[in-house]
Amino acid sequence: MKPIILTVIACITIGTSYAQKWEIGLNGGIAWNTKPTINEIIANNYKSSSDCNAIGTLKLIYNFKKWQTGISVSATQINYLLGYDVWLDPTSNISSPIFDTWVLYNIGKPLIPITFLINRRYKFNKLEPYFGLSAGLVFARTDHKYTLSPAYNQEHFFYSSTNSNGFTTGLQIGSTYYFKKHIGINAELSANYLYVKSGDVNYKLFVFPATIGIRYRF
Repeated sequence: MKPIILTVIACITIGTSYAQKWEIGLNGGIAWNTKPTINEIIANNYKSSSDCNAIGTLKLIYNFKKWQTGISVSATQINYLLGYDVWLDPTSNISSPIFDTWVLYNIGKPLIPITFLINRRYKFNKLEPYFGLSAGLVFARTDHKYTLSPAYNQEHFFYSSTNSNGFTTGLQIGSTYYFKKHIGINAELSANYLYVKSGDVNYKLFVFPATIGIRYRF
């Protein structure tokens, strides 16, 4: 009887230890993006921009002794409002002298990166800092519209809304404080390079998310 009891206790202990290697996280925050490079041309002559948006991230992570790997799925949007005195059509690279042209680039509305991550993790009592790398695919809904000038007060679509895709690479640094055995508070900063292709137009930019959320270890 005693060997059976000891065996059951050992199985429960091993199972609990194994289960606690998995954790799930849900974070939210803001993401700031740089000015996009559009078809290799840096849009320096902007007059106004929207470069900070909300972001949400869901992560599933497996913990090793000193490392952790996992999958991250995020959702945000990236748009940019540019003003030109000379409009360069990205489809033809032809310059046209149009006065006060405003172009709204909805690069991703929404924009969904799905990435694989690997982190080096440390443990200081209840605090577990980490840093690492990530890479994956980007899926986006892209459209663009422009108006010739505020005086005309007209909007024209020169692209229809399309499904776009691309890739992303980046690095992240963060920490989780486990105030309970299974529950912790997480804060993370990351820097990501994004490449999004929509038809013949290519967008390249950097995005810097700052998020806070909760982790559950099971």
